[in-house]
Amino acid sequence: MLQFEQDHWEDFPGFYAKVRLSNNQIKELLQQHIEPFSTITIRISQQEKKELTRAEVITKLMEELKRNEIVEMIHHLYLINKRKSNNIPYVKFILKGLISKLK
Repeated sequence: MLQFEQDHWEDFPGFYAKVRLSNNQIKELLQQHIEPFSTITIRISQQEKKELTRAEVITKLMEELKRNEIVEMIHHLYLINKRKSNNIPYVKFILKGLISKLK
């Protein structure tokens, strides 16, 4: 797993500007910082729900977000985890926007 020094996390977007991460490294960081779950249900509308596995969530994020957006999301996930909060609502919010945009 990737390990960054604490001072790198404080300015993660700035750190990223200096060091280019590979897609595999970004994927690993997403796996590391998204809380473990087997499936997640996203309510698109009152009639429509979409259920995704953790692997599908990470794949969709990697496919639909720009690299800098993913890096910013990883930084937000890190900050949420640092507060010892659940980051699933944040992930659901992002996914709901992505799925709605694709329709």
